[in-house]
Amino acid sequence: MSEIPSADERTDRATAAARRVPLSRGLSTKLLLLTIVFVLLAEVLIFLPWIASYRLSWLKERLSTAAAVSIV
Repeated sequence: MSEIPSADERTDRATAAARRVPLSRGLSTKLLLLTIVFVLLAEVLIFLPWIASYRLSWLKERLSTAAAVSIV
């Protein structure tokens, strides 16, 4: 025999559903966004010095090539 929920139970369920925290304000969403921000920040802090180092080594290589060509 299946029970049919009364009007009070349906109202309680609707009230409980209305009281739930929206997904955009939940703790898990905030932690996810904070994690994404820190990962992107770490990538930028690692990637920018690597680009600068690569550029300097490329320039030194070009300079040594130009010096070798000027001697010949």
